[in-house]
Amino acid sequence: MTMDQEPDEDYMAPPPGVDPHEGRELDLMLRGIKPLAYFSGPADRVGLFPDTEFAPHVQSGRIVMQEYAKTRMLHGKARAYRDLFYALPSESGRIDALRTILSRSDTAWTVECDREIGLLLGYSEADIEAFIDHEARVEAAFRAGHWSRWPPADIRTANADIPGLDGVAPHEGRELDLMLRGIKPLAYFSEPVRTEFELPDAVFDPFVAVGRLVKGDFVETIRGEDIRFLWYALPEEKWRIEKAHAFCVAQAGRRTETEEDAYTLGRLHGYSDKSIARYVEQAGYVVRTP
Repeated sequence: MTMDQEPDEDYMAPPPGVDPHEGRELDLMLRGIKPLAYFSGPADRVGLFPDTEFAPHVQSGRIVMQEYAKTRMLHGKARAYRDLFYALPSESGRIDALRTILSRSDTAWTVECDREIGLLLGYSEADIEAFIDHEARVEAAFRAGHWSRWPPADIRTANADIPGLDGVAPHEGRELDLMLRGIKPLAYFSEPVRTEFELPDAVFDPFVAVGRLVKGDFVETIRGEDIRFLWYALPEEKWRIEKAHAFCVAQAGRRTETEEDAYTLGRLHGYSDKSIARYVEQAGYVVRTP
């Protein structure tokens, strides 16, 4: 997708072939199909790591395990991370090969790194190219600013005559104005840490400094990638940050979104039920399990 092209409505949804091993690593390894599995994230996020499932097979010698601890500085704060590797005994050399590639992640990452990692993890060339193509489409959409252009043009046009705040995504691009007027209690922005796309700290933070807004800034590892979650709330509504953040992280981890989710998160953000209902009805993708 070129920078001047409008993305399709579902450009964020992974296509067939992307992450076909996810959640199946142990089964594929025991069947001799997958030579290597890799898990990484904050050390205190126990649920990210499948120690319990893999442990019996490590003890029996069917699978080799190596783990490494490291500290990462994220937005000025040190955080303990854990890298966990599992390999078939005959393929244990892949662990060092993967660690070498990962060591380049902050300095010399290229699309070839993605290809090398995919091959080490046992993905087919077709799966790897599907992943690379998907990542390129998503990044192009972000860089072109299409993240802020939901809903698609036809939905925006259809709702252009809806008065007040009951249309589809009626707060989009108006978050700060609505918050300063006391209408919107919570705003949320998110981006992968590795991207160069800037979140609106510079616009919102002056109002945090004078006490008109409060801020929540978190980095979470979602399916192996560090994602920054940026929240702003009215001071009397700051409880919404913790609740909405926990909800978003849990939702991202299970890779599913339902109509009930749309209502829960929409209400936390201050959308009316009428607006949420229109969103659910017209967006179409809300009830989806990738």
